Amino acid sequence: MASDIFFIFCLDNLRYALRLAAVERATRAAAVTPLPEYAGNILGVINVHGEIIPVVNTRRVFGLPEREIIPDDMFIIVNTSVRNVILVADSVEQIAGFGDGEMTKGADIIPEYPHIESIATLDNGIIIIHNLEHCLAGELNASYEWPEAPPVPTDAE
Repeated sequence: MASDIFFIFCLDNLRYALRLAAVERATRAAAVTPLPEYAGNILGVINVHGEIIPVVNTRRVFGLPEREIIPDDMFIIVNTSVRNVILVADSVEQIAGFGDGEMTKGADIIPEYPHIESIATLDNGIIIIHNLEHCLAGELNASYEWPEAPPVPTDAE
């Protein structure tokens, strides 16, 4: 039985997953700098070790009620084909492998939602596995020019 590895996170007590290969790391939430005159699913940006990374309004992308980021939230830094982005989650749960018998392709259940790659059915509930590129297509293809990060100071300075 084939097994794929996924990074599981939670929003409003619902469990979601991304392919582990797309996840760089998870860290506690931090202050987000808003982008002036930028509408859409981007909350703003943060500087992560000299790289300016856009913070995605994950709740809006997934159609959930919005709320302010709180210190207990988690930032999930993910790699896409265009740039790194940060997803905001209530919590991160685990890394898990799902076999073929535990997953149903999203297109077989709800073909009009290409951002849902698969749905995993486990003893303790359902996990919605998202296709990151489809979920963030608008943000990844936007013509917004992301600013360069200022140089990171070194000990020698």
